[in-house]
Amino acid sequence: METIATIRLVSGSYHVEVDLAEDGLTPVEAEVISQHGEPVITAGGLFDDEISLSYTLADDDRKFPSQFPVKAIFSLADFPSDANDRAVLFRDEIRDRIDIAITALRALTAGTVGKDIDNEDTTPA
Repeated sequence: METIATIRLVSGSYHVEVDLAEDGLTPVEAEVISQHGEPVITAGGLFDDEISLSYTLADDDRKFPSQFPVKAIFSLADFPSDANDRAVLFRDEIRDRIDIAITALRALTAGTVGKDIDNEDTTPA
């Protein structure tokens, strides 16, 4: 799978966007999404780098990939010391959440699917 993320500094705010790249799904990934449905990615909630940065965004659950891109804005006026770090953490965490969801889908089995052709012998005994 291939995602694309952009971080831009516009008028004193970091604008972050994470999306599926064009033709970003492998055939296997596209098939498991077709079989099991799109996974829901939490684009809000807790973002924590487990070192020094932690913040919470409003709940924002999105189906992947149809309800992507996800976007966030971090203003230097609101977060003068770490707006860029927040943007990077958002980008990295969303990518991790996508990876976890697609990996979980790939672990599911489809069960018995497909076409079964059987040539029955109807010759009289």
